[in-house]
Amino acid sequence: MTDPKAKYRQKNRALLAYKQALRRAGPAAPPWLTPEHRAQILAIYQEAQAWTDQTGIKHSVDHLVPLMRSATASGASG
Repeated sequence: MTDPKAKYRQKNRALLAYKQALRRAGPAAPPWLTPEHRAQILAIYQEAQAWTDQTGIKHSVDHLVPLMRSATASGASG
């Protein structure tokens, strides 16, 4: 792996997944999140990545309350 960007992505998978989740959440992310809350969330993503690395089975972070509702979940019909 000689590409510096690829090396960074490989080394920081949990951090990048965390940042992507916050971007996807957009306005659904609570405005009251403190730096401590964000650190706790990042730790959860890091733990999921550690489990993935240890077991070889993909582990992901799920949400108790969905950040976005799908059209079918909101009752909209297509």
